[in-house]
Amino acid sequence: MKKTIFLLAVMVLTVFATNYWQEQPCWAWNNQTGGWDPQQGLVDAKCRKFLDIIPGLAGSCNKDTWQIPFYDQASIAQWAAWSLTGNRVLDLVRKPGTFIGAGPTFCLNSNGDITVTFSGFDNLHKIGSPNDSVEKYYAYSGLNSQNVNLSTLVWFPATSLPNAYFVMHDYPATVYLYEKIVVGENDPACEYEDPLGGTMTITLTNQKPWIDGPTGNYKPDQPVGYNP
Repeated sequence: MKKTIFLLAVMVLTVFATNYWQEQPCWAWNNQTGGWDPQQGLVDAKCRKFLDIIPGLAGSCNKDTWQIPFYDQASIAQWAAWSLTGNRVLDLVRKPGTFIGAGPTFCLNSNGDITVTFSGFDNLHKIGSPNDSVEKYYAYSGLNSQNVNLSTLVWFPATSLPNAYFVMHDYPATVYLYEKIVVGENDPACEYEDPLGGTMTITLTNQKPWIDGPTGNYKPDQPVGYNP
């Protein structure tokens, strides 16, 4: 009878015992200090390590051979690094005509595809009189202003930029932006501006579900329930 009760108890424990992720100590090498920085428990850590704890993963007998399965996995999030040499452009126009100028330089690096979209771009409107405007166009190239062939640039009207996008695949990437304005003889002498300004949005298309999108940090409940 005692033996039967013991076996039932073991069966009950086996049924209700569940594995779970337990965070383990982890360190990241710091090139600046030449030391190892602790990462455990930090939502902004560079890497965190978890062990899938399985209760009852043990054995005991007189076997001459044990085969214990072991699994290693890594889930690498997508990251991005970008820079823009400036986000404000001013043209001082002395005479009417069509003018091309070099805009900011956009640098981008990542370990996955990135989509770049645009919103809010518009022609330059006379301040205080939005009906008077100066046409504005944008182009981009992989060549800087000293090497680019201006006749090969493809121009996009500022008003159509919200419908344009491109996907970056190869990194590191450097994109040189160019701008064109068309100033007519009847355009009044005054100040012009894009009324609301434009926005460039870069979106990481291969992000992991355990990353919190708005912050880029770890979600507080990860990797609980994570199944790669």
